[in-house]
Amino acid sequence: LKDSQDTMQTTLRKEASDNKTASEKQVQDLRKTTMDLLEAHQYLRNEHHQQAYAAAQRVLGRDKNNPEALYISGWLKMQYVKTATLEDGIAELKRAEKIAKDRPAISAALGVLTRRKASKEQDPKLRGDLVHEAQELLHGALKGNDGLLDLSGESLYGPLAGLHRDEEN
Repeated sequence: LKDSQDTMQTTLRKEASDNKTASEKQVQDLRKTTMDLLEAHQYLRNEHHQQAYAAAQRVLGRDKNNPEALYISGWLKMQYVKTATLEDGIAELKRAEKIAKDRPAISAALGVLTRRKASKEQDPKLRGDLVHEAQELLHGALKGNDGLLDLSGESLYGPLAGLHRDEEN
């Protein structure tokens, strides 16, 4: 009985130690993620797009479903990441939107990228569908969020107005 009790205590101590180590690693990862996201936003404010993208990628290396990192990465893939396609950016923004349904900025960014995709589409039917999708995304994001800006600090009413203009032509 004494041996069994000693074994049990040793096992419990080891588990407690392992849990403490795992918790410490989680805290370290959370700190790194927070710092990388803050760094990404600082780089964006200074228009250092490649560095912002690298910071977002570091976060995604630790947490592939981090909605803020997906948002930043997806947005930057629209025009600042030479090795990425518009489709890559849209895919990341769709993942971010699915994870963080309450983030209108993500939906708006997806609307902007969808608008960009529509402008390149040759098939009139598909282009019309994409324009409609982009309008819905932007209208939904701006509803109740009149002052919403994109990651470049620009108003999202510009892309929305462009969609309405394009629709009239």
